[in-house]
Amino acid sequence: MILFALHYSIFSFVACCGGLQIAAWYNHLDGLLFVTNRLIGGLLGVALAVGAFLWFFLSRERNVPDTEDGLGGSLMFALFLAAAAFATVFTLGFSSLVNSMRSHQPPDDVDGVEALRTTTFGTALRASFRRDNRS
Repeated sequence: MILFALHYSIFSFVACCGGLQIAAWYNHLDGLLFVTNRLIGGLLGVALAVGAFLWFFLSRERNVPDTEDGLGGSLMFALFLAAAAFATVFTLGFSSLVNSMRSHQPPDDVDGVEALRTTTFGTALRASFRRDNRS
């Protein structure tokens, strides 16, 4: 059961990272992409999501009831929630790190998710704190 839970957590994390990359590509949020080329970023997201599904479901038998070393619904939900949260934090941090050199200061009139079209999460967060401290 522990190995199954680990595999499910990895699957959920990678699939969520892929989903976030696809969403960033679709919505032109270049500050969240792992690569600078938008097309490659979208394809990377698809590859992560599809690859996670293929690895998880084709690597071994996953149709195991929770009475025979499978995972119960509440545990699966908790593992998915943790993996999705970690994937979000990882995406924000990793994309800020790899895109820090090309990141621009967001305009003063752009807040929230719209700032991620031109800058990274880290840069947008620092700019937001600076604006708040000036007020």
